[in-house]
Amino acid sequence: MKKVISLFLSLAMLLTITSGLNLTAYADVQTGKCGDNVTYSLDTETGVLTISGTGDMYSYGPFYENTNIKSVIIESGVTSIGDSAFDGCTSLTDVTIPNSVTSIGDCAFEDCYFTYENFVNNSNVELDDSSKPTIVDTDAGGFCIKDNELVNMRPTYAIGEITIPNSVTSIDSSAFYGCSSLTSVTMSDSVTSIGNPAFENCTSLTSIEVSDNNGNYSSVDGVLFNKDKSELITYPAGKTDSEYVIPNSVISIGDSAFENCTSLTSVTIPDSVTIIGRYAFENCTSLTSVTIPNSVTSIGDYAFYNCTSLTSVTIPDSVTSIGSGAFENCTSLKSIEVSENNKNYASIDGVLFNKDKSELVTYPAGKTDSEYVIPNSVTSIGYSAFENCTSLTSVTIPGSVTSIDYSAFENCTSLTSITIPDSVTSIGDSAFRSCTSLTSVTIPNSVTSIDSSAFSSCTSLIGITIPNSVTSIGYGVFQDCTSLSSVTIPNSVTSIGDSAFYNTAYYNDESNWDNGVLYISDCLIDTNYNFDSTTDYVIKDGTRIIADSAFSNCDNLISVIIPNSVTSIGDSAFSDCTSLKSVTIGNSVTSIGSSAFYNTAYYNDKSNWDKGVLYLSNCLIDTNDDFDSTTDYTIKDGTRFIADSVFSNCDNLISVTIPNSVKSLGDNAFGSVKKVIYNGTDKEFFEIENIENNKALIIGRHYDVFSFNSFDVPCKQSEHLDVSNYLYSFIPDLISKRSKEYNEDVLIKNGDIYVDGVNVGKLDIYYSYFSNCYCDDPYGESCYESDYERLHSASIYIQEEYTDDDGAISYRDICHYEFKINFSNDSDYNESDKQYVNDFVKKLTLAKPQYYEMDYEEYTNELFNGNDIFNYIDKCASKYYNSLIDDPTIKVTVGSGAGCIEGGINPGYCEGGANLAVFKNNVFYGEYYLKNEYDENGCKIWSEGFIPVLIIPDSIADDEIESYILQKVKKDYEGRQNFKFNAISKGAVENGLQVEDGYTLKTNYADVDSIIIARRSNTQKPSTPAENPTAPTTPTQPTQPSQPSTTPNTPTPTQPAAPVQPTPAPTQPTAPAQAVKKPKSTSIKKAKGSKKAVALEWKKVSGVKGYQVQVATDKKFKKNKKTVNIKKQKTTKTTVKKLKAKKKYYVRVRTYKIANGKKVYSSWSKVKSVKTK
Repeated sequence: MKKVISLFLSLAMLLTITSGLNLTAYADVQTGKCGDNVTYSLDTETGVLTISGTGDMYSYGPFYENTNIKSVIIESGVTSIGDSAFDGCTSLTDVTIPNSVTSIGDCAFEDCYFTYENFVNNSNVELDDSSKPTIVDTDAGGFCIKDNELVNMRPTYAIGEITIPNSVTSIDSSAFYGCSSLTSVTMSDSVTSIGNPAFENCTSLTSIEVSDNNGNYSSVDGVLFNKDKSELITYPAGKTDSEYVIPNSVISIGDSAFENCTSLTSVTIPDSVTIIGRYAFENCTSLTSVTIPNSVTSIGDYAFYNCTSLTSVTIPDSVTSIGSGAFENCTSLKSIEVSENNKNYASIDGVLFNKDKSELVTYPAGKTDSEYVIPNSVTSIGYSAFENCTSLTSVTIPGSVTSIDYSAFENCTSLTSITIPDSVTSIGDSAFRSCTSLTSVTIPNSVTSIDSSAFSSCTSLIGITIPNSVTSIGYGVFQDCTSLSSVTIPNSVTSIGDSAFYNTAYYNDESNWDNGVLYISDCLIDTNYNFDSTTDYVIKDGTRIIADSAFSNCDNLISVIIPNSVTSIGDSAFSDCTSLKSVTIGNSVTSIGSSAFYNTAYYNDKSNWDKGVLYLSNCLIDTNDDFDSTTDYTIKDGTRFIADSVFSNCDNLISVTIPNSVKSLGDNAFGSVKKVIYNGTDKEFFEIENIENNKALIIGRHYDVFSFNSFDVPCKQSEHLDVSNYLYSFIPDLISKRSKEYNEDVLIKNGDIYVDGVNVGKLDIYYSYFSNCYCDDPYGESCYESDYERLHSASIYIQEEYTDDDGAISYRDICHYEFKINFSNDSDYNESDKQYVNDFVKKLTLAKPQYYEMDYEEYTNELFNGNDIFNYIDKCASKYYNSLIDDPTIKVTVGSGAGCIEGGINPGYCEGGANLAVFKNNVFYGEYYLKNEYDENGCKIWSEGFIPVLIIPDSIADDEIESYILQKVKKDYEGRQNFKFNAISKGAVENGLQVEDGYTLKTNYADVDSIIIARRSNTQKPSTPAENPTAPTTPTQPTQPSQPSTTPNTPTPTQPAAPVQPTPAPTQPTAPAQAVKKPKSTSIKKAKGSKKAVALEWKKVSGVKGYQVQVATDKKFKKNKKTVNIKKQKTTKTTVKKLKAKKKYYVRVRTYKIANGKKVYSSWSKVKSVKTK
């Protein structure tokens, strides 16, 4: 009988589930709902999707990443297409949008590829960048090609063998991503560049064949190499061989070269190899052994990640760099042995350390010892050092250790106890996450902060005593510690992150809740469903802290009384309490987090706002859009406290008057306010609580010293490239002079600024004219006026150094002051010359070159002497373009604004690239927008690189040139940059074409190659071997055009102009010695709302350290903003919890890398919106 009942209940549940799905399938047709009154029918044989009905389609509906859909017919009556409606439908070839559609959501056609004729939009909706698809040249045979680049291969076509069309010159880094049925790829000689990893997750791919005539790539037995086979690019993941011997020609194993090659058990690496790239052997789950030869200098990040069968590794003495997570999740790895002669690393009993054993780098996850004592020499336990060491039950940490890094002991599932010595000051993110056997932890009094998720999912942890040294408890620190029933929070704690104790035993014990409110010690932690009907609430007297998001989304709460004992109200503490209209705050509050009362009834009542400023009791808590245009503001007398970041985004605010009633400030309360008037004494000002974290106010009291309307420079307008050096020389002296003149306490010493005896930051001066690339009418008057203004504008910045969440040193602006530049010939403007320039540029047809040349010795002198390198390359490029103009009255300059360092020693222009400012008789009259091509075939310039030219002495024989170049560059750059030069090969490619006399330098970073040109001192080219494997079989295009033309610019093979010698500066500027290229950005693949949470997934980007995710309730990312740092490059998904229910959120992601000890971010991804449940 029980079985019958069970079967009946199972059947009933199944019927309930399927009815909830609203999905039926008859034969090969699927039907269902995609809107309240909108239905769909999908023919799975033809891939035709028909949508019909009336009203709106759902956002994030049932078609997300459906690669079976090939054609969409939306019938009249449908009024809107929801957010991400067809996101990821990579097989979709055509769609017709009817004129009944009035709204198309964000990312509606993300990762969809159409030809112009197949994307028919009959509606009146103009799609913005976040909604529209990628328009490609052709989709014949499933190839989506845009500007000769293969941007995507439709998965439904990527079956079996394919041949890439001859029109394709480049292949995008994700072109074949996930084409799991692809078995063979053949590419012609037209392909000049292949993004990495273009063939990721092509798990059936067995062969990549390359035409013998291809000038850039080659293949051997289906394995992809560069032309001279010095780099192994891709070993197809579907090959079934168990062993592979890498050819002796290979110097570098590329990023992800062997990724997902699950059949390989052994790989032989020859002693020619110097670099093992990032993710090179990731997920080679059958790989049991690997011998690293004594030629390898660099092992990239996650190089052997998830090689679960790998048992031992030997590091030779040649290795100088081992990347993060190189042996992470190698669960069978028992030993990492290091040669005694290695100068950078050491090992003890198979455990990897740095040379002096101050950092424990990796404890092999496959070691079976149950106990381990960390040596006394260790001061730092590195990133993921013990991650997945599931045999360890006990680890002894010595008193020498001061830091426990991110994920140091994550997933040590047998670890039962840990004692942290009193030398440790901080516990990193996820340090002990998922240590499921951990029952007790001793945290010493030295620890001041416990970072996000440090002990999350420690399901056996019963009790925790937080010492009275701790001031902050991060997001989710003890989340999902389901046995944690005893917690003591000391009085030292001033902030508690969202979800810090969520789903602990204490949290889940109903007896700990007081009418739906959870208290721990004197801290109010959270509310639950029992509080939902509460309308009026009085917080317990004696409560000291209200945690982040504690009352968020309590829709029925009307009034709350906060007692005098409360000192801190967390971020978003009462946000989205839409009925909350009465709040009483006691005078004890000294901290109110951002968005604490956002979207409450009080917040939304316009009568409570005073000219865009919201006061609550005697606290100033927020500003809104009505305040955006405010330039001068006087805070109400009687105001006692100003909340965190209140004025931080008020860009137009110049001055603020503060009454002496203000006794406390939130962090960064005023952003970059310029002028401060304080109605009190100096003693009272410096007694304001938290004034030290509001340096803009300290600086702003000396507005007269830092602010001046204009600055005269002894330069003509056409000499604007000299202005930066001049300003660096004279402005510090000017500030010192004005300080004495106004009797102000301001001192500049070694670039640091001291105000009232306080070091407030470093002085930086910004002047860098760059012509506007984004004018609707680039040669129109409005664009000229905008550029004229930019030419005459400069700024002073004051920046402070800080350590970010990853421990990296970064800089942020405290405040800045703008001023005008007065050139010596500003009065020489005349209309006739303006007309002359307008006519001149209309006939000009200059194009961007394949690359620019610069003198190696000049360049390294500028770079290593701390000069502004972008100023130098701007002058080189300007000299080049001026050599192409034969009108002596006309001069052009390249303005900075899009610079980066590419390939180690090759600076270049990215983003907007170089455009020209045009001068007649040294007066600025307009711009010239260079053509983005350099040959009659329309080959595009994707980035404008600079290549140094090294003069080879006559005494160096032809066969010694490569060795001479390598040794010289090694010596010149030693100790000056993070990268090291390891190898050199003749031949180089820039923008898809060969570089004449070019050589490629390999560095310890697999994705950072450099190009250098070598020529004889007598200008004769070095001898070329009879058979050069890197030379193209057809005549190469010249590097740069040699003369102006009024016809389409076809370069002729003449020697380009020599680089300009920069004009000597009055003194050496203090600009940074090295600029760093931004990492590649990512894009959001999926954003899905769940109950009070958003799940995100984004595309993996090679060559980055990690990702940063932001969610907020407004597109400016100001309201209810949450930021999550993802510190692993391989992690491409996360869930942001404790959000507001039934609320629309905006989400974005960016990548970052660490360069010179600083975090460098990419640009943000496209913003997507998602609604929580």
